[in-house]
Amino acid sequence: MANWRAITRADVTASLTLKEAESYQRSADFGDDPLPILIERTTAYARLAIRSNGRVRMSPDATTLPVSVISPACDYMIFDILKRIDVEVGEDRRRARQQAIDFFDRITKGEVTPEGWDEPENEDTGHSAAQLISSSPQRVTPMNLEGY
Repeated sequence: MANWRAITRADVTASLTLKEAESYQRSADFGDDPLPILIERTTAYARLAIRSNGRVRMSPDATTLPVSVISPACDYMIFDILKRIDVEVGEDRRRARQQAIDFFDRITKGEVTPEGWDEPENEDTGHSAAQLISSSPQRVTPMNLEGY
């Protein structure tokens, strides 16, 4: 199982109450679906916190996050979704949003370190798809550069 993946519509829907999901669906039916841009913004926000941590190997795919960060990212994003549709943003959602912000602040400060991205393994060998075969023992120094 991959340890980094993109936030999906199913992740967001699973985080909504039935009333919130129905209101969201009605607004999306009229062509006003904010989800793609909100997923993009939230992913960028979360990746910035993770990158700032300095101890997490980042996925080269800018649309992905560590699996452990997806639920807090959804809590962060749902507040923005609810502001756009006909549902009152309750205290529980405000608290969940603040907890998500606090969680990402803790990642930035290095108090929490999510899982890093791993290279996919080659199915044939079980090793990374790119493998160093040999390395030259010679190193470039100022003494062996031409013109020095």
